[in-house]
Amino acid sequence: MADGSKISQQRTKLHAALQGALAEVPWRVHRTPPANPAAPCVWIGPYVQTLDNVVIRISFPVVAVYDGADHRQVDGLDDLGAVISDAIFRAGGRPSRSLFGRLDVGGPTLRSVEYQADFTAQGTTLCLPLLEVEP
Repeated sequence: MADGSKISQQRTKLHAALQGALAEVPWRVHRTPPANPAAPCVWIGPYVQTLDNVVIRISFPVVAVYDGADHRQVDGLDDLGAVISDAIFRAGGRPSRSLFGRLDVGGPTLRSVEYQADFTAQGTTLCLPLLEVEP
């Protein structure tokens, strides 16, 4: 997939870091929200940006969904939090918060946690510079 902006570049870095961090366990890691999430899985949601002069903060929600008995869901999401936070740091970001939730996946309602991954970009645009080729 082409990375045509600083946003898509950062999503790619975050996705790669999550895949690396979760390679040893049976978690599905999606670059974007899946149409039909199959737990256990993690995905990166649509970004939000905050502007402050020449500093732009790009924030991605990283959503984790776990299946199993209630206590296993809670324990699994607890352990996963540390792994996701480390992956966010490895991608050059900062985990800033997490929110508990429930997700209906077309059957039982499962516990989920949404982590916020913040990345800082300098400049007044999130577009990549265009390369001009001289004749």
